[in-house]
Amino acid sequence: MVVGYEWPLMADVKHGVEYTGPISSSTGQLGSQNVETTLMTFGYKLTYSGFYGKAAYVKLDRDDADLERTKDRAMMYNIGYEHALNDTTTLRISRDRLRSNVVSVTGFSVAALFLF
Repeated sequence: MVVGYEWPLMADVKHGVEYTGPISSSTGQLGSQNVETTLMTFGYKLTYSGFYGKAAYVKLDRDDADLERTKDRAMMYNIGYEHALNDTTTLRISRDRLRSNVVSVTGFSVAALFLF
């Protein structure tokens, strides 16, 4: 689930803040790291004519380390495109990179966003 707010800066340019969580990993792995199935992010997004970039702070819920240790935190960077189907439904595709001193994972994601 993504919870957030966007506000227009000028025509076709929007700022946004998003919270995403929890996200599951079907294998309990994130790259080579053993991670319980929770990943939460909070980040800032800038959108221009549907294209966007996002930088987010990530908290990993690891089952083999103290949750307060710094290796349980990472940064996530996304670039992507959002297409509004109507006033309440948006499709999103993005290239994602999660990086810390322990974890480095890249991939693609596809999502449907429902606005209310």
